[in-house]
Amino acid sequence: MSLTFDTDKPDTPIGEETNTTEPSTPDDGQTGDVVETPPEETEEAPPEPTASKEDLIRQALAEKHEKTIDQVEIRMDQETDDHVRGNVTFLPAGGIGNSGYFLAAKVSGEWEIVIDGQGTISCSLVRSYNFPEDMIADCLED
Repeated sequence: MSLTFDTDKPDTPIGEETNTTEPSTPDDGQTGDVVETPPEETEEAPPEPTASKEDLIRQALAEKHEKTIDQVEIRMDQETDDHVRGNVTFLPAGGIGNSGYFLAAKVSGEWEIVIDGQGTISCSLVRSYNFPEDMIADCLED
């Protein structure tokens, strides 16, 4: 009797003698155990860039004065981690009231414009935000 063998499964003869209920194993020397493939690693999206202190203060000034952030230029003259004193110019520059000072403080993780403009600075207001004394040396007592 002559048997014909399947080319994909050389150890399994074709015909009635073939048992189709048993799983066949590939002829690669492995036992046929199920090998789990680890899930594909997905790249996490890079973290959003963190806005700079300057950008956050510009945004706060823009919102307060109903401007776009592109219309707000600032110069930070004195700063700590939680306090900034500087000058602001609202574009287009050159108009009356388009520039002045600002004092900003970080409150609950957000930058807040405490006071800005061209007038006097109230000592009681800025002290309530714990500004360093050298930043508010020109404030006026109420």
